[in-house]
This record gives sequence, C-alpha cells and structure tokens, in this order.
Amino acid sequence: MAETNLESHGTWQKMGAVEPSVNVPGSHKSWREVVLDRARSNYEQFKNHVSILFWSLGNESYAGENIAAMNALYKEHDKTRLTHYEGVFHNRQFNAVISDVESRMYASPADILAYLQQKPVKPYLNCEFMHSMGNSVGGFDEYMALYNQSPAYTGGFVWDYVDQALWQHDAITGEQVLSYGGDFNDRHSDYEFSGNGLFFADRQPKPALQEVAYYYEQFDN
Repeated sequence: MAETNLESHGTWQKMGAVEPSVNVPGSHKSWREVVLDRARSNYEQFKNHVSILFWSLGNESYAGENIAAMNALYKEHDKTRLTHYEGVFHNRQFNAVISDVESRMYASPADILAYLQQKPVKPYLNCEFMHSMGNSVGGFDEYMALYNQSPAYTGGFVWDYVDQALWQHDAITGEQVLSYGGDFNDRHSDYEFSGNGLFFADRQPKPALQEVAYYYEQFDN
C-alpha cells in the first residue's frame, strides 16, 4: 500500500470522542489543492512499483470532499489498483466515493463477522489490528478464523512491524542501548509507544512474532 502520509485525527477526535467540528482537511476548499498535490506526488513516486496494490488516501483524517477528490484523482490516473481509506467508517455520507474496501482499526472479530454476514459490497481489510505492544497479540487465531467465514475478509496489517528506537551510549554500563521516548530527557513524549513492533528496532524477533508466524503458516485451500 502506498501511504499518502496524511493524518489529522487531532482535528476531529477530542479525547477519543468523535467530534468533527473542525475536521481538516474535510471539505475545506483551502485544503483541496494541498491534499491533491500530496496524492499526485504519491502516485508519481510509486506508479511503476509492481508491489503496490493500493493507493492510500490517508490515515485517521475523518472524511470529506477533499478525501473524495483524492480518491477520484487516483482513479483517474490508475484504474488497475484499489484505493484504501479507513476514516469513512466515521461518516457514511462518503461511503460510495471513498475507498474500495471497508476498513476499520481494532475492530473485534465479532464486529467484523457481523459486517461480513451482511453480504457487503466492499471487502473487509484491517488497516490496523492487534497492536503488538508489550505482552500482546493474543487472540490472533480469532482473526485468522474469519478467513473461513467469508471470502470478503482479506486480513490486515499488524501494528506495528518493527520498533522505532535509536541507539545511544549508556553512561552506566558503557553499552550501546536502544532508546525510546523519554530516554533523551524529552518532554512531552509518547514514551514506549514507539516500541510496538513484532521485531525490536535491531530487527531481533519478539515472542509475539511466533504467534503471528504460527497462524500465517497455515491456510486452507
């Protein structure tokens, strides 16, 4: 998936609640050319990469006419690939003109199954699920079981693949250590929230990877 690198959930989500009073880019005309330029750049950069299956319209930016315009731009330039966007889940007004797939973040297996049983027009894709942080990724089997429930279930992307961390010298041990938010006397920070990968930042596997690998190795014909 070619990510557009657009995220603005702070403009429509207040302390976890959906409250789109501002909603950038939304349908604001002042943002139209900005997001279309972003989409054009993304398209031109990746159009010849055969591994690209989806054009992303952004991440956690609600919905609006500007996102719909991005969808139209990709369709105008490339009729061979699908578009993806999760935010339309929060505003069904744009369901027909944004995204070729139904996409949600961290939906439960039960909620996904309920959608699949409605004979949906759009296939289902988890753009983020499991959140591999700490002692997590349990219950992965429940998501894998959905493959046998409906051909409209297409799986998803575990968040995240690899930790984001930087090496720095530890004055006490004399060793090089991987450091996260707060380790650089930085305030404010998200602390260990950059450490939610299936791999550590040095690409060594975490125990959670065993869970994912086990269930990914078996597919029914």
